[in-house]
Amino acid sequence: MKTILSSQTMDIPEGVTMKVNAKIVEVEGPRGKLTRDFKHLNLDFELIEGGKKLKVDAWFGSRKTTASIRTSLSHIDNLITGVTKGYRYKMWLVYAHFPINASITPNNSCIEIRNFLGEKKIFGGAKKVNVSHVIHDLSFGPKYPGIHNPLDGTARILDDTSGTFKYYIKFTNLKYSRVEIDEVRFEWAECMDTIDV
Repeated sequence: MKTILSSQTMDIPEGVTMKVNAKIVEVEGPRGKLTRDFKHLNLDFELIEGGKKLKVDAWFGSRKTTASIRTSLSHIDNLITGVTKGYRYKMWLVYAHFPINASITPNNSCIEIRNFLGEKKIFGGAKKVNVSHVIHDLSFGPKYPGIHNPLDGTARILDDTSGTFKYYIKFTNLKYSRVEIDEVRFEWAECMDTIDV
């Protein structure tokens, strides 16, 4: 059953200005400006009471559309929190085998990482950037059984140099109409440029 009109309002706090234009909501506060696009939702956004309240309407909406009213208001509330208080993002250090340890230097200038890949030396400081990496899975589209990407499982570990890795990948799509085989071939080349610091 569809409801003729469902609507909810939210208060806009002091010190925050909001603009609504074609389902794009722009929130500006003391910590900056954030925008969010709600064009994918079948909702009407309107500022009322001189810009002190935001009203969201859903006309002839199903249960999903009615539920999206509160979801959109929660997203806008998160925008208001971002421009007034801000957010703190925490970094997680994850290990698979060797339990790494991380600590911040006493002058808060860098992070020291101990026991990285079981090594005894301490990684830290901003003099060098280590671009060691592992490509676990590289895919361009759906997975097919039996197709193996040659870059899967590639590991590049650097000890004493800083640099950048570049991978040049070329795809060749082969179609055999008589045998009905659709094959994709990968050709790749690797290039490593060192940076002197």
